Amino acid sequence: AVLRWRARAFALEHLTTIALAPIGEYGWIQLGATITVTCTVLGIDALPFLVEEREEQNDGLVAFRLRHIPDPIRDARS
Repeated sequence: AVLRWRARAFALEHLTTIALAPIGEYGWIQLGATITVTCTVLGIDALPFLVEEREEQNDGLVAFRLRHIPDPIRDARS
């Protein structure tokens, strides 16, 4: 199931963006994490994104390269 999801997630071109955030608040986010993003400037409201790259900057910020995944994998366990 995971391999099928990854194939779908990377098969077509998706929205990608670079986000800068304060390391103190968002430094815990790691590569491969699926996060929900809201940004009024980009018109994004609670869309799921996959963290593809993460780089800590010298100015107290962390840069993320994010890929929108329209069909994120879900944990079906109850």
